[in-house]
Amino acid sequence: MTLGEALDRLNCTTLRFSRAAPHLQLRRDFDAGLDFGRYGHGFQIDHVTANEPLRLGEAESRSALQAAESLADAELLLAAMSAAEHELVVLHRHRALNIGLFTCIHSSTLGANNGWHAKRAGGLRRHDIGTPERDVWQDGLNLSRAMTFKNAACDLPFGGCKLVAHMPPLPETFGAVRAELGFLAYCIDSGNLLTGPDMGFPASMIDELRAHFTRHIMCGPGGELGHTGAPTALGVFHALTAAARHRFGDRGVEGRRVAVQGLGAVGSTLCELLHGAGASLVVADVQAARAARVAERFGAEVVSPGSILATPVDILSPCAVGGVLSEPSIAAVRCAVICGAANNQLRADDEAGEIALARMLAERDVLLVPDWTATGGGVLLGCEVYQNPGHADRERVDKRIESAIGEATARRLAEAAASGMTPTEQAYREIRRRLDAAA
Repeated sequence: MTLGEALDRLNCTTLRFSRAAPHLQLRRDFDAGLDFGRYGHGFQIDHVTANEPLRLGEAESRSALQAAESLADAELLLAAMSAAEHELVVLHRHRALNIGLFTCIHSSTLGANNGWHAKRAGGLRRHDIGTPERDVWQDGLNLSRAMTFKNAACDLPFGGCKLVAHMPPLPETFGAVRAELGFLAYCIDSGNLLTGPDMGFPASMIDELRAHFTRHIMCGPGGELGHTGAPTALGVFHALTAAARHRFGDRGVEGRRVAVQGLGAVGSTLCELLHGAGASLVVADVQAARAARVAERFGAEVVSPGSILATPVDILSPCAVGGVLSEPSIAAVRCAVICGAANNQLRADDEAGEIALARMLAERDVLLVPDWTATGGGVLLGCEVYQNPGHADRERVDKRIESAIGEATARRLAEAAASGMTPTEQAYREIRRRLDAAA
């Protein structure tokens, strides 16, 4: 039985996993019939929303989960948290809406005393109901860990988190999903989180969430500075250019053959920037029509999604799903530099696993820019809007992207080369020093 199914069976709504004792706690925080379409209007986050609230101790929680045949899954999640040094994971479950939402909090260190409601920042991602629950929370753990280091690398006063929703797709009609959006907003606010769009949600729903339920979600298409796609692409472009100059010389990407995997909002914008800088493009996307449009605009060569990682190029830029760099794919890549927008490109669940794969690439003479040092443009945009409501400045964001991502990448690559470490090892060492100093 999954953890979500166990909550339904036990008439509970919440399961907390903590690195500190108590490590497990089952709770009932709201009544099954509560109308979350009224969240933010009829009731607030600090209201009592259950007629019979429930808080079980750890021993009672373990006993109940054992009876529900899900204690083994809970132990797996706790072990994964411990391995990657996560602070907290909270599963909120709404049976009637068929939503299970995992709030994965890796670190609150940099946001603990920042003066805002939000102490941690990270995106909101949706997984289909058919996705195994273990894959959902593991994705959340991996992404939230990366957000801690991404936020720190961008010098932002927020810890790292990720929200992963296990739920059906949302139609793009606000009236049909008001309760679902209200429930998501309740989960966001209850975790002291700042979030923004990620895979699986219609972009319009981000604006609806912000307009009707919570001010702690940013960067929908109608937001003050728009969507995160363009600034994320700009950051990757600056990082990629710095890596190309480090590897090839001052001309950077000019005249270089660059493969871009994934042509969504970030990948297609990155292609535009690379084309303008004189690169020759090779592209692939699961949507053939999208690849054809990019090819027509920029004279790109189109290859199949299954072959692009092994296509001979100077630079490979993964901009689709994560986990594309595993031992088999690393053995197949034919490039000198890898720098892209996909999160968690190395298929590993902890820092040690990432470092091991980065060393494999280095042994093949491939220079890898850690994705969490290159993809901070979106979170920089979101934090600008959050910290300066009504006065957010895109020019200020772009300057911060150039400094915190482009210039910092050039510096880290030079330091890694001088020390004999991979860029992944060097970046983790640098950021861990900052986190340790702030703790």
